[in-house]
Amino acid sequence: MEKIDLHLHTNLSDGNLSVDELIKLAIQNNCYKIAITDHDIANSFEEKEQKYNIDILSGVEINTSITNLHIVALGIDDVLKFNSELRDYRLLNEKICLEVISLLERDGYDISVYKILKFIYENKLDARIIDKRVLVKYLISKNYVSTVLEAYQKLIGKKQKYYVPSYKLSPEETIKLIDSYHGISILAHPNILNYDDKSLEKLIEYLAKVGLDGIEIKNYKMNLQYNNKYLELANRYALITTVGSDFHNPLTDKIGISVDEDVFRKVLKKIKDKHN
Repeated sequence: MEKIDLHLHTNLSDGNLSVDELIKLAIQNNCYKIAITDHDIANSFEEKEQKYNIDILSGVEINTSITNLHIVALGIDDVLKFNSELRDYRLLNEKICLEVISLLERDGYDISVYKILKFIYENKLDARIIDKRVLVKYLISKNYVSTVLEAYQKLIGKKQKYYVPSYKLSPEETIKLIDSYHGISILAHPNILNYDDKSLEKLIEYLAKVGLDGIEIKNYKMNLQYNNKYLELANRYALITTVGSDFHNPLTDKIGISVDEDVFRKVLKKIKDKHN
């Protein structure tokens, strides 16, 4: 058995720690095989691997057009070009986020684009594009809400006053994009889909047909009693399995899940096969 974690977030998206802080925490938890999977932005961490003597897979998590259907990409071979494509979608969503900020400001909330940018720089966040994840962090900092979930349930989520839908790729488009950069696509935390067993199997059968490579079968945010169900579906549709904490916050989340060493080897083999 060894500890691995192939689903981690930093402050490059909606996590609380910097890349270096995250890596140090992983090492403190004896977890030396990780993937940093920030939302909609991929990075290469070769220098960090050498500096900390740790295995780091390049990754990204993409929210698709189906509610709660998130796909993690691992092993992207041209991170810069891949990010340039994702940037086009992120810029569309920046315009949407700016619209939400304007609506909130109009109704008297202590918010503006300038104040968001000031918040970004003060907290050393990614300033390249303003998105709803940064907006939520700002709303929490101003005590308008206390959690990410509350922000969506009370202010900017579906059916709420300040909801403006974001642009998202379909699952098929997402898988195709990942495949075009020789990465592998993993269905993240399938439990949050809240599908019954029959509907979930139909979904996974379809996604496997359009190129899905794997399923995340263990995640600290999922009820672990479902592991066997996801493992059976992975075996049935010839998908690899991964595990990840979906780490965001050191106060609430843990890093590293103990699994058979073969899990990481199979992930690496799948990536290698895609690159050949």
